[in-house]
Parts: sequence; C-alpha cells; structure tokens
Amino acid sequence: RVEGGEQGRITVENFGGETQSAQVLGDEYKAYEVNFKTGANATSAGVFIWKDAGNAFAFADDVELLEKR
Repeated sequence: RVEGGEQGRITVENFGGETQSAQVLGDEYKAYEVNFKTGANATSAGVFIWKDAGNAFAFADDVELLEKR
C-alpha cells in the first residue's frame, strides 16, 4: 500500500527474461501479482518493492514467491 496518493512498484528483473512489474496504488492493502519465467540458465532473480519520490510511505506485507508449473 502507498500513502498520500503516491505510487509504488513491484519489479522482477535479472532472471533471464524481460523485466516485469506491477504498479502499486492506493492506501489499502491488496494483492498484486508479477508473473515471470526464468531463462534456461537463470539461477536467480531480483525482486524489488519501491516507491516513487515523495514524502509518503509505502508498505508491503505477506510477500510470497511461488513456483508455477
């Protein structure tokens, strides 16, 4: 959730594919998904939760990384 009408983002990169992200808006907690498929030789991925510049705060809770087959 992001306070003050500001926005944030959940981003996944460096996994052997194109960077994927979801925009985070609103001051209520809600679920967001960022789906990605690792490349054939990828052994890691960078997952980032961040907020654009501004004075408000952003919060993340119950973050999960799940394997889909």
